Amino acid sequence: MNRRRLLRIPPTEIGHAPRRGLIRVVGKVAEGSYRTPITGTPCAAFVTKLYEYGSGPSLLLTVASPGPLMVDDDTGRAEIAAGIRDYELTGTVFRGHFDDARTAIETLLTAHGISVRNSTGSVRGISFVEHVLFAGDEITAVGYARRVVARRARHGLS
Repeated sequence: MNRRRLLRIPPTEIGHAPRRGLIRVVGKVAEGSYRTPITGTPCAAFVTKLYEYGSGPSLLLTVASPGPLMVDDDTGRAEIAAGIRDYELTGTVFRGHFDDARTAIETLLTAHGISVRNSTGSVRGISFVEHVLFAGDEITAVGYARRVVARRARHGLS
């Protein structure tokens, strides 16, 4: 979703989100326990992209933190489902090239069935970008609301 569309949706307080519908929440990233695959940076969420360059950059692989992203505002907490990455990545960014993180890049590409060598047998020209969100970073997220009400434990039952 492009930035203009993001900003056209009025922000909704998390605690007052409708049961269903497209919403935009603005809040702070809650704790997380991930490490980025290239730099190994501890974080709450990440999106890592690997590019092959030559005549122009070509996207080779995108990897995102696997679990949900928790976002808090003064009225509650929202869970941004894994795989739904329609949020603005304005956090910290790490950039580099193959030689900066050779082992990590080889491991990541191999795990996804991609060779570090191109069709002629030469090592690909590879660069990476890691977008990282830390606990406390402010974030704007857009998605379809699905309110889940926690069940209360009955007396004597858990």
